[in-house]
Amino acid sequence: MLQKAHTMGFYCTQASLEAKKKELEDINKVQLPEVMKEIAEAREKGDLSENSEYQYGKDKQQLLQKKAQMLAQQINNMHVLTPESIDPATSGFGTVITVKNVKHAKLETYTLMGPWESDDERGVINILAPIGKALAGHKKGDHFVFEWAGSRTSYIVEDVHLADFQ
Repeated sequence: MLQKAHTMGFYCTQASLEAKKKELEDINKVQLPEVMKEIAEAREKGDLSENSEYQYGKDKQQLLQKKAQMLAQQINNMHVLTPESIDPATSGFGTVITVKNVKHAKLETYTLMGPWESDDERGVINILAPIGKALAGHKKGDHFVFEWAGSRTSYIVEDVHLADFQ
């Protein structure tokens, strides 16, 4: 079943994939050439062993190259999921889950997505995070316990439905 594979972290939306591709292109075509220019200008100032501008440029270049390499690797390992590929009855990547905190009788709603889409302030949870893993794989009516930092919280799933992929 596809939903179980979602916790592997190799899934994203088309929008987040495009954003990461643009970020990589910006690093390769804008940021790195700018740093190369800065390094060349610093090199012209003479003694490289005492040239902080040169060293800063080289450090910045190295960081950008590592970031570009990491992004390229992530992009190559991502699989785009569409709303049509999601089982809206089971919580997982691309779903919204509403759970009732049994102790406080309080409803909590989370959208489960990948690391690229996560945004705690909007309730978009990374499915690879501990709470994301605990929320995944449930259907309406399921009861589960989430243990974190020495505390246990009991939940009942009130609703699961497809997330907005925009």
